[in-house]
Amino acid sequence: MIWAELKKQFDKILKDDLTIQSILSKKKVTYNDANSYAIRIGNHLGDLISKSEILPNGLGYDEAIAILNPALI
Repeated sequence: MIWAELKKQFDKILKDDLTIQSILSKKKVTYNDANSYAIRIGNHLGDLISKSEILPNGLGYDEAIAILNPALI
């Protein structure tokens, strides 16, 4: 299933991102932490969509977001 493989890749990317892991380990985060987290998540998601070999050719951004949206909630 496309969703399961993309989620697996996305989870690995997040696990390997030391900045995200540092933010998640804090008991209290600042606005700057939250902003940095959101930017990094967005960048990783964009990279995954644009570089993925799993997504069928011609799959548009809207379709990819529909597949990945549960990861954002």
